[in-house]
Formats: sequence, structure tokens, C-alpha cells
Amino acid sequence: MSLREGRVSDLRIVLLGKSVSENSEVGNFILGRAAFDSEAPPDVIERVGGRLKNRHVIIINSPQLLQTNISDHQITQTVRECVNLSDPGPHVIVLLLKHEQCSAEDQECLEKVLHSFSEQVYQHTMVLTTQELTETNDILQKIIQKCANRHFSLHEGSSPDDLLQTFDDIVQMNDGQHLECEGSQNFVMTQQPTERFLEGEKLNLVVCGSNGTFKSSISKRILQQTDRRSEVEPYRSLNSLVELPALFNNQLSEEEVMRKALHCVSLCHPGVHVFLLTIPDAPLNNEDKAEMEEIQRIFSSRINKHIMILIMQNSEHQTAELNEETQSVIQSFGGQHHVFGPKTQVSTLMKKIEQMQKENRGEVFSTETFLEAQMKKLMQFEEMEKKVHSLETHLLSKAEREEDVRTVMPRKSEVGKCTKEENKMKILMERVEHMNREREELMKKHKEENDRMKMMIEEERQNQEEKRKRREKEFHKREEQYKREIKEKEDHMREMQQIRDPEERERQKQEERQKEDEKWKAKEKQISDEQGQRFNRKIEGMIRENEIIEREKQAEIEDLEMRLKKERRIREDQQKTFEEKLKLLEEQHADELKRRQVEWREEYEREKEERKTICPGTDDSPQVTAYRKLETEYMSGEMYSEGLERPGQLHPRGPPGPWYAAIKE
Repeated sequence: MSLREGRVSDLRIVLLGKSVSENSEVGNFILGRAAFDSEAPPDVIERVGGRLKNRHVIIINSPQLLQTNISDHQITQTVRECVNLSDPGPHVIVLLLKHEQCSAEDQECLEKVLHSFSEQVYQHTMVLTTQELTETNDILQKIIQKCANRHFSLHEGSSPDDLLQTFDDIVQMNDGQHLECEGSQNFVMTQQPTERFLEGEKLNLVVCGSNGTFKSSISKRILQQTDRRSEVEPYRSLNSLVELPALFNNQLSEEEVMRKALHCVSLCHPGVHVFLLTIPDAPLNNEDKAEMEEIQRIFSSRINKHIMILIMQNSEHQTAELNEETQSVIQSFGGQHHVFGPKTQVSTLMKKIEQMQKENRGEVFSTETFLEAQMKKLMQFEEMEKKVHSLETHLLSKAEREEDVRTVMPRKSEVGKCTKEENKMKILMERVEHMNREREELMKKHKEENDRMKMMIEEERQNQEEKRKRREKEFHKREEQYKREIKEKEDHMREMQQIRDPEERERQKQEERQKEDEKWKAKEKQISDEQGQRFNRKIEGMIRENEIIEREKQAEIEDLEMRLKKERRIREDQQKTFEEKLKLLEEQHADELKRRQVEWREEYEREKEERKTICPGTDDSPQVTAYRKLETEYMSGEMYSEGLERPGQLHPRGPPGPWYAAIKE
């Protein structure tokens, strides 16, 4: 991946150190302008943005996080605020260190702070020193090694481009990814109530600049667009829009200028969200420059967080390229700007203003902020007065010492030398007199400024007190009016009640009768419903009983069918067994019959032989004929059946002989 691919359009840098002045110096060095105040409180975390080489750079400055005397709770809160300001996460964390200040205690504090960000924090961290390494510090070297030997030494010949290249190298090593801070979801959750508050809050805007036409034009378009909500995308409603008169006016005194500025801020409650400074797209004239200097002088550098430069273009074809003078003005006022032309949508400007408010976390430029800036100026005057007084005392003491030396020296031998000393004293006294005059002028100016500020503060306090009293008076007035209206309504209701009492009683009786009828109807309906429910339950019970009986009958029928089938199978088995036995008996009987036939034949043959023996010769008597017939029947196999059916036919004249008994058996 090339360096160009590894760069990101939005570079977020967290600057950690111990000193406000050193952190401010490094931050201003990176941005190339005086963006950070070296006299800011150490517990304030500043977030300033700017454009460097076609990219937006955001620096979050925390000048106290590496101090060893802060508590764990302060570390947690400060780290949380740094994460919120660099949402979704920083790309680079810069440690501003000095080799003589790196002790074991400093290393322990630094590791505690870095681990509060994430376990992978060293992949995005580098060390920056502002002094040449005259001697080796082992602890500092260990810290640099943990940061993958990423170290930048800031000296007189250093260039912001070199430091920016180091930042690009860190981003490239991490594939353009920012640091995923542990617990960042919790940090974001703590920020959500502020965002919800911003959504419900109305905007207060102040339009300023030297050109009254520009201010009127932008104010008119904003008001027209906010009235036509249906034609644009919805955005936060506008609470107040104030035009600040031109402050650079030779006809106005300093006190009048301050009063106008304070009055403009006091019209916006709770304060001004955004100042819209209008400047032309053409080269700036002396009046425009003087107006911007006056705004910076009166409102101080605190206005940079709340000001947006509106570059007014008259032509329909807008150009994104800005000249160097305009870019310098934008950078001197914090870097926020917007090109505004005839076809520019106000909704785009409002979205940009809302984004600016989210970055400021809902902060406003209030009257308190304005007065604090003026008090800071007074304190600077007092410091200057102290310095002048100290220098004056030093010069006077030096002059007195030289005067004493001159009086002690011999006049004759030291004439030339005394002349030189007198000349020096003369020059010195002139300087003292000049400084006294300057001191008197400064004292006079300081006194006037102090009196003016006290007067303005007192007037503002009185105005606030008058507003409060007026609001209380209006509230009491509305409350009394509301009470009177309530009382009048109650009296009117009582009068109407007295007039309508007979009708009301009759109506109440009718309503009572109607309610009684409805009650009886409801009761009858309830009884009917209960009876219907009981009948339904009874029917359902009978249906369930019939179903149970049907199921039992069906079960009995199925059981009976099973028994019948079983008995049928048993009978079939018995019939089959009987038939088999019968067949076996028939076979046995047939065998027995055959055997007996054989025996009978043999017996017949024996009897025949015996008859032949007893009655030799042919005998044609009827008895012999019967014997022959019997023989024929034996031979034909019909004797048994005919003998059983007609046992007496063979011997009609008398019972058969013993052979018949054998056959019968």
C-alpha cells in the first residue's frame, strides 16, 4: 500500500504532556498558527481543527494528563473526554517528554494513562521532545522502544511537514485504522444525553461584519428558509438571529462599542451558539480588516470556537478555490468557513452549524464569557502596571546609587567622568519620566477601563435584575389573572347551578331511573347469560358423556370383534385339526377295511375249501347259489356297503351265519 493510500482525509491527534505552554507551542507548530492559548487553564482540554495539505487535522490538547500528581479518577475522566473529542478514535497519540523529567514515577504514570486508552495504544503512539538529547536517559529510551522507536526531536530547523510525514507513517503502519479505545461505547453513551439536549435546544445566531448589505442578505435568507420548513429538510429551530453593528466606527467611543457588543450577546439566551462573520470573496479592504481586528480584540480568542467565516459570492458560479488572504483569515478564526452564494441552500449552512455545535459539545458564548474575557484584559493591564512599577523602582534605585557615587568622588580629578555620569543620569531620568508618563497613561486607561467594566457589569446586573423582577411581576400578574378567571368561572357555575336546580333534579331522577333500568337490564342479561352458560356447560357435559359412551361402545365393539376373530381363528384351527384327524381316521379305516377284506377273503377261501371238503361235487342247491353270489359280491367290493345297509337281504329266510357277524363287526 502506498503512502497516498494509507493517508486518511481526517487525521485525529491527541497531544499529551505536562506543561500548557509546551503543549500549546507544539500544537501551534503543527497547525502553523496560534490556535492554542499558552495561558489557558491546565485542566481544560482543547480541540482545534485546521486544514493541512488538503486534509482536515484535529488536535486534542491535554496538557496535564502526564503529571504525576493527578488522581486515578482524573486520569479516567480526562481519557474519557479525549476519546469523546476524538470520536470514533485517535489516529496518533503524541507524548511530549523531556529527558530530564523522565523518572520511574513518570514512566509508571505514563503507562497507566496509555493503558487507559487501550492495550494496543503503543501501535499509535510516538514520542516528541523539544530539547536536544545531551545525555542518555534509560527510561526515555525504554518508552521510545515501546513506541516502535518512533521519536521526533523538535528544534529550530524542524518543519511541520516532517512531523506530518511521521504521522502519515504511523497511519500507514496501522492500515489507516484509528485506535479502538476500550470502553469507547461507554464513553459514547455518556455523550448521548448532550446530543439529545442539543437536538431539543434552539439556535442563537449573530451575523457580524463590516458590510451591512451582506448581513441583511444572509439574515433575510435564513429567516425565509426557516419559515418554509416544508420545503427543506428539518433542522433545529431558530431562537434568535441578531445583526451586530459594525464595531470599527470612528464616531463611537470605546465604551459605546463595548456596550453594543455586550448588548448583542445579552439578547441571545443562554448565549450565542455561532457567530457568522461575513467577508467578500474579493480581496479584503482596510475596513474589513479593521472590523475583524476589532472583533478579535473585543471578543478575544474565545470566539474562535464559535465563529464561522461566510465567504459571500455574488456570481452564480461558485468556486472552491480561495485566495491566500481569505485562507489566512479562516485559519486565524479557527478554521470553520462556508462559501455562500445566490444558489446556496440555507439547509446546508444549518447542517454545518449543527455539526459545529456538536464539536463544541453544546457550549455557548455567553455574557459571562464576554465579561471573563474583559476581566482577563484588566488582569493583563494590572500585570503590565506591576512590571512598569518594578522597572521604575529599579531605575530609581540605580539612579540614587549613581548619585551617591558621584557626590563621593573628587570633583577636580573626575570632572570628565562626572560629566559622562551626568549625561547618563540625564538620559536615565528622561527614560524614567517617559516611563512615568506612560505609566500614568496606562493607569488612567486602566482606571477608565476598570470603571467602564464595573459600570457595564453593574448595568448588566441591574438589567438582569430588572428582567428577573419583570418576569416575576408578569408571572404574578398572570397568576392573579388566572385566579380571577377561575373564581369567575366558579361563580358562574354556581349561578347556573341555582338556575338549573329543578331541571337538574328532574334530569337526575331520569338519569337515576335510567341507570336503575340499565342496572336491571344488565342484571337480567347477566342472569340470562349465566343460565345460557350453565345450559351450554350442561350440553357440553352431555356431549362429552356421549362421546365417552361412544368411545366405550366402540372399544367394546372392537374388543368383541377381536374376540370373535380370535374364536373364529380357534374354530378354524379346530376344524382344520378335526378334518386332519378325520382324514387320518378315514385313511386308517380304509387301511383297516383293506386288511379285513383280505382277512375275509382268506376266511372265505378257507370256508370254501372246507365246504368243498364237506360237500364234494357240484351242488346246485339254492344255498350253493347264495354262496356264489356272496363270493361275487366279495370280489366286486360291494358286500360291505350293501351288507351294512341291508344286512338281512342275503338271507331273507333267516339270520345270517357267523360270517355275517364278522363282517358287521
